[in-house]
Amino acid sequence: FHLASGRLPFPCTTPLEASLAIAADLEQAPPDVRDASPDELRASISGAFAEAVKKGLQKKRENRYVTADEFASALHACLVDLGEGEYTVFLSYRSASERFHAELLFQALNNTATAAGHRVAVFLDTKRLVKGEDWQEGFLSGLARTLVAVPLVSSGLLQPLRRLQGRDDDPKDNVLVELNLMQVLLEGGLGSLESIFPVMVGAPKPPGDPLYPYTGNFFQESSYIQDEITDKVSPTSTNAVLNFECLCREPSSRFPSGGTADGAVALDQVAAYLARHGMPTDAPALTRGVKATAASLMDRQAALLWEQTPEVEGLIDEIEPADELAHRALADPPDPPLNLHQLRALREQVKTMLDSNSSVGPCPFRAQKLFSSFS
Repeated sequence: FHLASGRLPFPCTTPLEASLAIAADLEQAPPDVRDASPDELRASISGAFAEAVKKGLQKKRENRYVTADEFASALHACLVDLGEGEYTVFLSYRSASERFHAELLFQALNNTATAAGHRVAVFLDTKRLVKGEDWQEGFLSGLARTLVAVPLVSSGLLQPLRRLQGRDDDPKDNVLVELNLMQVLLEGGLGSLESIFPVMVGAPKPPGDPLYPYTGNFFQESSYIQDEITDKVSPTSTNAVLNFECLCREPSSRFPSGGTADGAVALDQVAAYLARHGMPTDAPALTRGVKATAASLMDRQAALLWEQTPEVEGLIDEIEPADELAHRALADPPDPPLNLHQLRALREQVKTMLDSNSSVGPCPFRAQKLFSSFS
């Protein structure tokens, strides 16, 4: 706060006054650093930075950052927003099926260090996007400023793609949009993206199955789903058949009135983002069908989560009080659900997978440095 504004957040002249100002009224909200900054600096202080400082100044412990790593992550995100930093990993997933897998990967990777001593910063939307700010801009900026995109691919990710028919009234599938944007960035050599490294996720095996509590083989589970995905382009999701530049000029010309206005607005936002950042609007990824988009993930070097079956000693019947993720996994289960034994096994599988994929070449030099951090 002092570095950004030149003032103290709680004015005082003696240590006693400082103690009283900080401890006397625990309900008092900390000031906004922008309000205390000189006029010539105020405009350059982002809302995300102001929120990070404000959270760090909260008087009650439970309202502050839990760890210095968490605080550092929030400040690093501000550097990325300014174009002065990058994320090492961008985690892409379908919330209904892989949100807890993504959180486990985030916990295992974020703020670790590469062999060369570089800090690993992971983009996970639930950890990085600021409430009240433009979600689309924050999400796309994070992807464009990431070295390695890591999509979590499961039958749960593929299932919703079966409902797409390649028509203008297709529902918008945000995961499909993410996958296409990855291809746009990578094929165009744009932004910071240097590699796409999928993690193939099998479904958790139920009690009684020989593999319980571990996960099954993704390829065996999903082959029939892939056969049922359309070869066509889904306009509202892939932004493919549409010409982006035409869309920017006439965002509603492609759609009949009253039917797909939301899709048109979303496409317009993506197109405008690409234009602002000098990205091409005619990249091959923009004309790739739904099945081809999914298949492109299968053709890449990937980590196979079901191959990781470390021994998990004993079964557990109660959640550790501090295991907030386990509490949420039971209260708001994914599809398919995870019980405590499956969640514990999944944690161990993620750790083993990262250890076994500490080197995944060939990939660009900077991306290769990332994977040395996995071990």
